[in-house]
Amino acid sequence: MWRTRRRFCDLTLALALAGCGAVPSSDPHAGMQSLAPPSGAYRLWYLAPPWEVVENRPGHAVLRVPTSGDPIVAGGTAGAVIGLVIDEVPGSDPLAWVAARVTAETATGATVSRPAVLARSTGAPLADGAVATYDGSTRYAAMAVPGAGLVTLVFTAPTALGDDPDVTQMVALLAAGGAP
Repeated sequence: MWRTRRRFCDLTLALALAGCGAVPSSDPHAGMQSLAPPSGAYRLWYLAPPWEVVENRPGHAVLRVPTSGDPIVAGGTAGAVIGLVIDEVPGSDPLAWVAARVTAETATGATVSRPAVLARSTGAPLADGAVATYDGSTRYAAMAVPGAGLVTLVFTAPTALGDDPDVTQMVALLAAGGAP
């Protein structure tokens, strides 16, 4: 009797674990959600949780990783561990957009923690740069989208974001034209 019950429990546990969190290994976006605006200019992949969408309207979106127990604050990143503002703006040179933001920040005393670099030459051109300020860190990324201008990402956090692997992954998974 005990042996039968043990086998039943082992089998139940094995089946539960096999179905729990099982994702196709060939899916590069397994366990992620995506955000794509009505314009179809881009698609951003993110882990949810911890990321949550706070605001999503044409040309503008806000995501954040909240501190534990914080409710969503409409229209902003208040109470966020990391905040992200995405905008669609006119322009065609992502490197110039990022460099201008980094230059403006350093003029106010920020130090560059990740220089603006062209991160990707295949697909849509993408630039990424970060600065450390007296009250945290800001990381800028911009991607040129043919016929749609630039998609800009501004990450903010109270800690350094220059080499944050989760932010780097989100920037790397930004795709032009709403591509999967």
